[in-house]
Amino acid sequence: MKANDMIEIQSVKEHKEIKDELLRMFSKVKVPRIVEGDNISNSDYGVDIQREYLSLVTSIILPYTFKKQYRAQIVNAIWFQQYEKNDFHHWHIHGNSHFSHIYFVELPDKNSATEFYKDKLIKINVKEGDLVTFPSYMIHRAPKNKSKKRKSIISFNTTFDEVFTKNIKID
Repeated sequence: MKANDMIEIQSVKEHKEIKDELLRMFSKVKVPRIVEGDNISNSDYGVDIQREYLSLVTSIILPYTFKKQYRAQIVNAIWFQQYEKNDFHHWHIHGNSHFSHIYFVELPDKNSATEFYKDKLIKINVKEGDLVTFPSYMIHRAPKNKSKKRKSIISFNTTFDEVFTKNIKID
């Protein structure tokens, strides 16, 4: 199996209806994340606040991630990040989950899309409104945003709890 076979990309058909509302909700938070290896202009990662956008993610975006072979899906963590010009997020993984997801709320330049590493650099072909799903152990980063326009994402981690055996089909 190739690394990019492990990365799933889906277009969220409701993107145009929810984009402005999500951005309005993000604008209420003003928390830069500047730590060693990162420079992110606005994020609620690790911040104990009410995530107003959670209901939109749960009702509209989360169903795209559900796999019929599993009985229960648990969201372990959820956050948003906004990258202004020259912002970036270093190479990392997401622990304590099976899958990670990135929903591109704003993506002005494909060159600022998430990149992966598995023996070589892997670039993905995504657009604004796409949802990317990948195993949480995959090494990835947000490269430097060289655009003058902001990039905004919602990221969340999920774990599946139990196999739903009646939906496993073997030819």
